[in-house]
Amino acid sequence: MAFSNEHFINPEIFRLFVNDDKRFFTIEEADRLVPWLSRKLKVVLEHKMAIEQLVDSHKEFSCMIEVTSDEGFQFMLNNNVQASKVFHAVCLRFYDALQEILDKGLIVKDLDQGLVDFPYWFQGRQVLLCWKLGEKGVLYWHEPEAGFQGRQLIVNLDRVYRKR
Repeated sequence: MAFSNEHFINPEIFRLFVNDDKRFFTIEEADRLVPWLSRKLKVVLEHKMAIEQLVDSHKEFSCMIEVTSDEGFQFMLNNNVQASKVFHAVCLRFYDALQEILDKGLIVKDLDQGLVDFPYWFQGRQVLLCWKLGEKGVLYWHEPEAGFQGRQLIVNLDRVYRKR
């Protein structure tokens, strides 16, 4: 069973990982971070996939027929404890890797799509430079409320604001 981002990360828990110190990036700074971000985001996604697989396999334990013998119960208990240890270790690695990204001041918008925003100050207001896993550099921007659907090429940034 795959989790959507809203189910995978409880918003109350996620707030613990958000850095409230807003940092703004230049386009050059954002571009320089892309290789590191790409590697780090792949690690986060690998851990997320491992967590999902562990959750799926752990459900199989709960569906097993109850065994009444001491040996059978001990076997199930040991397997559940081991699965729990592995699960928590992978979760810790997941959150550590995610926290490294957030500590840079980046905004992870969608893990499954690999969407990350870089706060950018342009002509007295905040916009977001937008990057998606697989893109070679930061090529797009959008208004904070516009989201991914409102992405525009960075070369159009100045032209859009001159019209206002």
